[in-house]
Amino acid sequence: MKSFYASVECVERGLHPLKTSLCVMSRAVNANGLILASSPMFKKVFGKNNVSHSYDLPFDIKTKKFNYYVACRQGLPITFDYVRFIEEWARITHIVPPLAWTCILRKTWKSSTFSKTMPAQMTFSLILLMRDLLTVFTFLILN
Repeated sequence: MKSFYASVECVERGLHPLKTSLCVMSRAVNANGLILASSPMFKKVFGKNNVSHSYDLPFDIKTKKFNYYVACRQGLPITFDYVRFIEEWARITHIVPPLAWTCILRKTWKSSTFSKTMPAQMTFSLILLMRDLLTVFTFLILN
């Protein structure tokens, strides 16, 4: 399986992992996020691998419009057809925060001995704490 983390995100959302353009971004709500994982289709269309910055994408993640400044800086073609192609793919691209690993952890914790000794609310609180710590560590390591 290609791009396991992005594939898990696709499956969690009921999408086909190989046909969907999906990007897992550390901060999906603003333009300063890091691309943590991306589906094979996202990599093929936009030419971006994992651990890239969102401002290096050829489109603005908020408006889904072509970013002429980035295109000029990266030497991308600025033709009508290319701009339309990027904007069409940007509109159908899913940009999501990293949440699926929380589901994986929840399933792991549920089957472990901790679930027998800890209340469910405390277990979920620990999972959320682990998610936040992983996000902070990922940010610190990549910057």
